[in-house]
Amino acid sequence: MLIKHLEHLEDLIYNKKDFTQCMSVLTKLNGLLFSQSNKITTKSDGCISIVFGIHPLSKQFFISTKSAFNKNAILCYTYSDIEKYFTRFVSENLGVCFKLLKNIVKTEDVYQADIFYTLHTKHYTDNGEILFTPNLITYNIDKNHEDYDKIDNSVLGIAIHTKYTGIPVSENSLEGMIPNVIDAYTEFNQTNLIYFINTSIKKYIKRYQLIYIDTEVIFDDNEFELLTKHKDLLKQFYNYSLKENILFDEKSFGTFIKHKIDKDLKKLKTDKSKQNCEQKYIDVLLDFTLNKVVLQKYIHKYKSIQSTKNHMIDFLDSCEHHYNFQINGKESGPEGYIFEHNDYTIKLVNREIFSKLNFEKHSKKDKDNV
Repeated sequence: MLIKHLEHLEDLIYNKKDFTQCMSVLTKLNGLLFSQSNKITTKSDGCISIVFGIHPLSKQFFISTKSAFNKNAILCYTYSDIEKYFTRFVSENLGVCFKLLKNIVKTEDVYQADIFYTLHTKHYTDNGEILFTPNLITYNIDKNHEDYDKIDNSVLGIAIHTKYTGIPVSENSLEGMIPNVIDAYTEFNQTNLIYFINTSIKKYIKRYQLIYIDTEVIFDDNEFELLTKHKDLLKQFYNYSLKENILFDEKSFGTFIKHKIDKDLKKLKTDKSKQNCEQKYIDVLLDFTLNKVVLQKYIHKYKSIQSTKNHMIDFLDSCEHHYNFQINGKESGPEGYIFEHNDYTIKLVNREIFSKLNFEKHSKKDKDNV
């Protein structure tokens, strides 16, 4: 199924086609920021993510979570369906959305969105400020905010970011539908009960400082083949360095592989399966021992792209936004930014800040549930 998964820019370097697009995106962004383009939007930091709309085949309204995209898709056409498939927390949110969103959809299309608040998660300070914290970021709405009354009177705050069009393969699936980024809410019926989160950049404050983009393809075909072969593992390696607060370098790669071996062995019971597991990771180490320069170049390029990306994020954070963002009481920027280029939808996130905070949050949640 064609789903536009949001990719980190630096995760587009594992094959020649994606690498070329990555360099193209950086070059394009460099120019768009200089010209103060409106084609870049803020990334939604909502929870939970929902999918809803009128199914093109059944002609009925449905709602779900991202499980709508599973092989065995879950599509809820009634309140009973919602209660049957989801936990109490999720079903309560879906129940509110089912009633409200059913009345705003005009066409036989499907949408993906993030919930920012409901009546139960919208809070007020003593001086009347409205606060909601859907995930990491707290949105602080003071009484002078242009949308204060709209937010105050609404029972649901939501950011609708993707529209799926076309005819799916069956009434029980969304497979075959084509995703497109939504940049306006004009296609929906308006209601005071729903507040649509504004993801645009309100105003550019200063001029962007152009940065040199090194677009040279530094890997040959054999090296790209090796990167593609171990793509998933290499992605996990960077996330591991964030979680464990260690350097992202060649030495840490060996530590990461040892961690993977130990973790996977705990899940296995037979001696044969354990032996195969160890051999799999030994082969990985052998690949990068025999091709040491590939790992070196990969880490260097990964860091280089991140540095360029973070330069762009710092500039975007300096812009005027529609909301005040806070994390643990301290001022912050939005979680990141979204940019669509050709067939790629890219997210620009300072991962050393936001990805790390997300890992810490989920780690704490896991410990609390032990």
